[in-house]
Parts: sequence; C-alpha cells; structure tokens
Amino acid sequence: MKINRQFGDYFVLKRIGVGGMAEIFLGLRRGPGEFEKLYALKAIMGGREKNPTFQHMFQTEAEVAARFNHPHVVQLYDVVRIDKLDVMVMEFIPGHTLEEVVQLARERGRELPADLAVFLLMEVCEGLEYIHTLTDWSGHPLGIVHRDMSPQNIMVTYDGVAKVFDFGIAKLRTRPDNREILGSMVGKLGYMPPEQVRGDAVDARADVFAVGCMLWELTLGRPLFNQKSDIQRINAVMEEPIPRPTELSERYPRLLERIVMRALEKDPAARFGSCAELREELSKYLKLSATKPDRRQAAAFMGGLFAQEIQSFNDDMALARQMAEEKDPTLNIDVHQLMAAVQGQLLEGTPGGGVVEMKPTAPAALVAPLPPTLAPASSPPQAAPSPRLEETPPLPPVVVGVPRGVVLGIVAVAILLIAAAGAVGYIAATRGAAAAPVTPQVKEGSLTLETTPPGAAVTLNGRRLSVHTPVTLPGLELGVTHRVTLELEGHQPAEREVNLSAARAEERVSVTLEAAAPASAPPPAAAHGSVRLTATPREVTVFLDGAQVGTGSPLTLPEIPAGAEHTLRVTADGFEAVDLAFSVQPGEVKDFEVDLVAEGAAAPPASAPPASAPAAPPRSAPAGSAPAGSAAPPRSVPPATAAPPKPTEDDPYPLLK
Repeated sequence: MKINRQFGDYFVLKRIGVGGMAEIFLGLRRGPGEFEKLYALKAIMGGREKNPTFQHMFQTEAEVAARFNHPHVVQLYDVVRIDKLDVMVMEFIPGHTLEEVVQLARERGRELPADLAVFLLMEVCEGLEYIHTLTDWSGHPLGIVHRDMSPQNIMVTYDGVAKVFDFGIAKLRTRPDNREILGSMVGKLGYMPPEQVRGDAVDARADVFAVGCMLWELTLGRPLFNQKSDIQRINAVMEEPIPRPTELSERYPRLLERIVMRALEKDPAARFGSCAELREELSKYLKLSATKPDRRQAAAFMGGLFAQEIQSFNDDMALARQMAEEKDPTLNIDVHQLMAAVQGQLLEGTPGGGVVEMKPTAPAALVAPLPPTLAPASSPPQAAPSPRLEETPPLPPVVVGVPRGVVLGIVAVAILLIAAAGAVGYIAATRGAAAAPVTPQVKEGSLTLETTPPGAAVTLNGRRLSVHTPVTLPGLELGVTHRVTLELEGHQPAEREVNLSAARAEERVSVTLEAAAPASAPPPAAAHGSVRLTATPREVTVFLDGAQVGTGSPLTLPEIPAGAEHTLRVTADGFEAVDLAFSVQPGEVKDFEVDLVAEGAAAPPASAPPASAPAAPPRSAPAGSAPAGSAAPPRSVPPATAAPPKPTEDDPYPLLK
C-alpha cells in the first residue's frame, strides 16, 4: 500500500503503525458535500501476504473484532479486498499506545501518575469485560480471551480514553486454540499467566493476570518480569513468588497492594473471577484517593505531554488533505466498474438496435476531465484542479448510427483500450466521421526520493510532508525549481534542488546521508522532591507557586524542582489562608501539617515562652523553613534548627522582641 495514492474508496495519507505482522495506514474517505472521515487501514505487511501464519492471525482478528461495539474497544468497520490485498477498515484513534505514553513521559522527565494509570486500566477492564461476555446471534457466549494484553495493545486518545485493540491471537470458544496452528507460544512473556505459559486452556482470568502485571508495572515504575532471557522469565512466571509492592516502596497504598496481588495469583481460582470484579475493587480504591483522577485529568496529561505531536499531526493532516483534494480522480478509476459502466451505456439504445445514444448522465468517473495522456488535441490545457461532479457541464449526446453487431464490436474494442490504458477512453464519432487524433500533454511531474539509510523525513519547498523515504511525490509543477530537504535522526540533513520539465517530468534523487557528529551528552534532568500535605479542615485548595495543584487533604505533590524556593498556599472557604515558603532536596519528601484558623477568629497572643525553654517551630513549618501568614511570611521566625537567643545583662528579654 503506497501513501499519497488512492486505494479503493480511501486516499492513503501516511503510515501510522507497524508491527511484526501488519502495518497500519491513515486513510481519508470523502463523500457527498463536505463529508470526510479518517480511518485506520490495517493490512498484512508487504511481502508477507501469503504467509499462512499471518493470514490466520489476520483472519482471526477480523472475525473476532467484527462483533465489537464498545467505547473502550477499537471498532472494526469493514474488511475489503482491493488489488488482491485484504484490508481491515478500523476506527482511527488520535493518540498513542500506553507504552508510548509511559516512554515519552520518562524521556521528558515526567511520570504517568499512579492513580491516573489505575484510572486508565479501569477503562481497559471495561473493554475486556465486554469482549469476555460477548455472545453470538443466538445468545451463546463466544468465550473470547484477548491473550495478548500489554501496554502495547492499549491506545490512549488525546481526549484521555483508553481502548483495547489487536486481537490477532485472541481465543474463541467456537474455534480451536490456535497455539498449535501458529507453532509457537502466543502472547508476551512479561504479561502471561502460568496457565498460558504451560499451554493450558485459558479464560477471562488470563486477561485479569495481564492487567495485574500492568498495574504492578505502572504504579511502581518498573516491569514485573524483567529477567534477561526468556528461560529466566518463564521460570519467574511459573515458580518465583510475586514481589509485594510495599517491599519496594514503603509509601505504596496497602489497599492497592491487596488488589494487585490478588490479580497476580498464580492459581486462576484465587484471582478475581472477572475484569468487572477487578474494576470494582479499583474503583473503591480511587474513591479513597486524594487526586480523584478522571477523564478531564487524563486529557490534560495527554495534551500537555503530546502538545508538539498534536500540532505536528494537525499540520500534516492539513497538507495531506490538500494533496488528496488536488488528485485527479480519473487516475484512480476502478477498471472493472468503468468497463461495466461503458458497456451499459453503449448497449442502452432503441428497441430497433440501429441507433445507440450515449446519455449525458454518465458516472462520475466518465464525467470527470480526461487524464493528460488521453485528452483530445482540441482540448485546451487545464490549469485549475479537476472540478467536482456538480461543477462539470453536461456532456452533449453523441449519436452513433450503426448496426447492433457493429456496436458489440465497438464495446469489445473500448474494453480492451480501457484495460490496457487504465483510464477513460474518449469516444467522439458521428455518422461516417473518424475520431480526432490524440496528442499527449504533460502538465505535472513526479519526484522519487531514496536515501541510504531509508526512513528520512521529507521537506518540500519549505513544507514538512508526512512521508518518509523511499517515496514518490506526484503532481509537482513543471518549469520551477523544487527544493527538497531530507532529515534522519543521527545523520546530517541533505538538501537538493530539482527542476522538472515536460521533457523530464519524472526524476529520481538518491542520497547517502552522512552520520552526524556525536552530540554532547544532554544535561541531566532536573532533580525533584515532593511534598505531603495534611490539612484541617480537609476541604482545602492548594496552590504551588501561584498555580492551583490540587484539592482535599491529605495531598501529595510530586516532581517539585529541587534547589529552588517555592511557596505553598493552603486555602479553604471561611478560613484564613496559610502560605508556606520552602525548598526541597533531590529525592526529599517534605511533610506539612496545617491547621487553618477560621476567618474573624482572634489570633493567639504573641507571648513568648520562658527564657529557659526553646521556641518550638509551628506545626505547619517543616524543618529548615519558616511559616508564612495569609499575606506574607512572618519576618522574625527563626529556623527550627537554630538555638533560641539567651538573655544577657544588657538584654534580659530577647524572646519578646
């Protein structure tokens, strides 16, 4: 499947995914008026279409996904065959896999919040429970088990919605287990339960185990089974005990630990009986969480993390849609439909059979302007893009007076010409007159770009395209200089200028990209600390450096830059606000306990303790920091670690100052 080409009813814009079996393309389909919709087109990878294993996986996924209709499961709309290639037409999801979300967050010095990961996996449980309980048309359970649940097979949209996809190795009750057909262990070892590793029969509880692995991994920030070899990993799954999260993190919530450990029971009978049961327990945990994650927070996290990618995608889409708009529809005609249309028009005549009238109500493919290579000599050059069907003037009727036998001969000749040329033939004849000669007219050129190594991004005339080398760029203007920039990570960019002409309308540029000089090591990511806040009353709003960061108590604020001065403000309706000035060291967890004073209440008298007793720091101030009032920090509060001033003969009451 080639990009920037028409593929059946779909214009292929770009490749958006590739795996071991298949590759996925973004397709645009247009309809009447301003209708247009994006789809994901999934096909077996080029060159592997005849591989029986891949064919079986492709067929299994299509059969399983055909029945799905759920907000947390990727939708399959159709399976089409074009040019002997089977393609699944699927729901297009603007977003990234959960694996990509976690990886990019870490690369940019962030972490997916644990409670937000729990929220997303709750939605995954909803999708899995739907497929587990799906029935056939007679109401009998299909017994579908995904068997390959992992962060790679979960999509998270930019709107914060999690969706399950990729059912290539799913198991159905209505067909035998395809382990023997594939001839190898199916699934990913890092997320497979012991019974699946052994090759035993599996049910919905196998997917429960996989979700448990993801819960363990995403809430602790490390994979559960990360042994170096598959043999060691299999042994860990089958024999070794599952490490308890609190053994690795003392702050890990005990309730969440009980949920995770039950989902990871090696005995299926000891696990949660369904994903619905697991989701219910996770919901109870989040109700006790201070952060209360929801769809809005998930969307905000995705929008902040992928802001650059979202803008780049929107720019690519604008360019791709423009290219699709400028394509000449006559270059992408279905030959079989065209032959049937021409034959139907020629044979539709008067009962006598002596005269056949080609009516002006021809199909869109016939009404559209002719391609340059088949346009008649008298046709003027067309500078503007091909008009839409409703803008095309009606064709005048052409009357041919010939016997019916001659008409059938004309039909045969027309079909042969159409099949050979792959475009519309022009029939213009009158009684006894010969057809006008055909003069080729070249209006556009094409440029083929190849790089070593391949995969370079392409910028044409200052505009970044959503394509990578090797690629052919069609529809380029003749007689002008086109500037091309080729960029590949780890290599120096290359620039070329190409001038296309009518004599040389097709050019090929091959470039060997030179490796870039090794860059200096990037500066280390800024170290962070965190704050734990306990406040009375509990219904508080918390601001960090002037920005609201959370509500409710207790509250944990992670990823606070170390070594800088910060201000924490705690407010509540009907209470005086409290400001706390502080700083944190890398890895430090700073605890605050704040008791807010009701508005209008008398402040405690500013009396000093006896000279022999050291001044105790306020409850709301951590060691090494000074508390602040509702407007500004007090000016004379000494650090908690400083010794109280001692009385002298000249100053017997230093604490009263």
